Amino acid sequence: MRAALGNFDRHGRLGALGLSVCLIAGAWTAASAKSGEPFPEIKPATRVEAIAALTGGDALPIRCLTPRLQSLGTDAFGAPAPVRRALELVVGGAMTLSGERRWTAPDGTVVRFTAGSGTFDRIDPVDRDADGLPDIVRETLRGMKEAETLLVEHLGLPSPGPVEIVLADLGGLEGYTLPAGGPRERRLLVLTASPADGASAARAAAHQFAHAAAQASGPGLDPGWAEALAEWVVIHLDGGPTPEQAALFSARLRRLPEGLLSNDIGLAAGNGLWLSFLEEAYGFASVRLAVEDLASGDSPAVALERALRRGAGLGLESAFRDFHLWSVLVGDRSDGRHFSFAERLTAPAYASRADGMPELSVQADPPVAGLGLASVYIRPGETRGGITVLFEGEISGRWSADLVLSTRDGSLRRVVVPINDEGRGEITVPLDGLEEALLLVRNVSIDDDRPLRYTWSVHRERDFPYSLGSLEATFGRENPGVIVAWETLSEIRLVGFNIVRTDEETDETVRINPVWVPAVGDRSAPMSYQFLDVTAAPDGRYLYRLEGITHEGLTSVSDAVAPVPALPR
Repeated sequence: MRAALGNFDRHGRLGALGLSVCLIAGAWTAASAKSGEPFPEIKPATRVEAIAALTGGDALPIRCLTPRLQSLGTDAFGAPAPVRRALELVVGGAMTLSGERRWTAPDGTVVRFTAGSGTFDRIDPVDRDADGLPDIVRETLRGMKEAETLLVEHLGLPSPGPVEIVLADLGGLEGYTLPAGGPRERRLLVLTASPADGASAARAAAHQFAHAAAQASGPGLDPGWAEALAEWVVIHLDGGPTPEQAALFSARLRRLPEGLLSNDIGLAAGNGLWLSFLEEAYGFASVRLAVEDLASGDSPAVALERALRRGAGLGLESAFRDFHLWSVLVGDRSDGRHFSFAERLTAPAYASRADGMPELSVQADPPVAGLGLASVYIRPGETRGGITVLFEGEISGRWSADLVLSTRDGSLRRVVVPINDEGRGEITVPLDGLEEALLLVRNVSIDDDRPLRYTWSVHRERDFPYSLGSLEATFGRENPGVIVAWETLSEIRLVGFNIVRTDEETDETVRINPVWVPAVGDRSAPMSYQFLDVTAAPDGRYLYRLEGITHEGLTSVSDAVAPVPALPR
C-alpha cells in the first residue's frame, strides 16, 4: 500500500489522503465482493509485465515487439486499460538501468547497458579482446553497422541518423524500436541483454536497425512489411535464414492460401521470403524499389505492382506466378536453382492429393484469399494416354493456374492452365514419362481479399494426344534411305510429329526431320503419313520412334520399330 499510495507520514502512519483512499478502496472491495466483480489490478507495473500485457501473455510468432507497438499505437484509445498502461511503460516511460554505463560510437550512436553484479538488466561482461567494451556490446555495434551498410549505403534507404541503444531484460523478446519524438531526440532501439551468443546480438541489432530505417522511409510503410524487411536483412547478412527464420518461412509457405497481404503479424514477418525471392529472381534493386513504393502510402498491391514494373519489367501477377513455383521447390523438392536456401525449408504443403485418376471425382479444397495460392499434388499412376485437369473457381475471383509436370528422368515443365472469365479452366497433357504433376492455383485478386473457393478434378484421356494404328520403317528399293510410314486413328490437340532415330551400334539418338511433320488428323478419322530418312545408311541398324507434339509443346513417344527390307515387286 505504501508503494501504491505514497501518503505515509514520517512515522509510517497514514495521512488523511491515504486514509481516505484506503476507505474508498475498502468500500470498492466490499461492493465488488457483493457484486461478484474482482478488484481491478494495478498492472502492469514493470517492463517485463508490460511486455507480457502487450503480447497477451503468449509467445509471439516472432521475437520482435516493434510491429505490435506500431499497430497498437494507431488505436491505443480503444485498447484495454492494462494494454494502455503497458504502452505507457514501454513507449512513454524512461528506460533506466541500475548501474548504467554509456558508450558513444564515432558516428554518434549511444549504447547504454549495465554489467553490474546482481542488476536486473545485467549483460555478460566478458571482454575477450580486452578493449574495455563487453563482447555483447561490440557484436551489437557490428550488427548495426552491417545493417546500415546494407540498407543505407547499398539499398539507398534514408538514414535513421544516430540512434540510442539500450540493452535490457525483455522477458524473452529480442527487441523493439521506438521512433524519435517527445522527450526522445533519437530513435530508441531496445535489445535483449541476454542474447544466446554474439551472432544473436548482431542479428537482433541488425533487425531493429531495419525497423529504424523503415520508420525513416516514411509513415506509409506498413508494420508488417517493415517486419518482412527486417527478416530479409538478417537473411541477407547471414547468407540464409537462421533455424528460427527457416521455421517461420516454412510456416508461411504452409499458410500461403491466406494471401500475401495478410495482416497476421506472423505471416507478414514470413513475407521476408517474398523479398528474398525478389532479390534472387530479379536482382537487388527490386528490393529497394519494393521498399520505396511500399513506403509511399499506396496499397501494398499497387506499390508492389509499380515496383516490379520499374525494376523487372513485369507485373505483380507474373511475379506471383514465379513465386508460386519457387514456393513448391523447397525441402526435398529443391532443384538447386531457386531459393538458395530451399533445402533448409520444410517440404511444400498441399491443399489436397490425388493418387490415381478416379473418373469424374470433384475435389473442393479450402478457400484461397486474394493474392493467395494453393498447390495440389497429383500422381497419375498411368503411363499411356493423357491426363485432363478441370478447374473451376468462384466467379467473383480472378484466378490463374499452372500445371508443373515432373517426369521420370527428373526434368520439370510448367504449362499454363487457360482459365476463362467465368473461372473455368481445362488442360490435357500426355502421360508418357509423367511421374507426378502439381496443380498450382492462385487467386490473383488485388482489391478483394475475401477467401474464395475452387474445385478441381482429373481423369484419363486414353487416346491423347494420338492413337496410333500402325508404324512401319522400310529400307528403300530404288532410293537410298528409310521410309517411315504411320497411320493415326485419332488426333487430339496435336500440332505435329517428329521422327526420332536411334543407332543401335552407337546409341546415338537424333531427330531426322528438320521441321515438324504437320498433324492434319482429328478425333475420329484415320490419317496416313510418311517421311523419307535420306541420311540412313543402307546397312545401318536403327530403331525409329514417333514423337507427337501437343499445342503446349509437350510430347508423347511411341514404341520403337526397326526398318525391314522392302518387299520385292
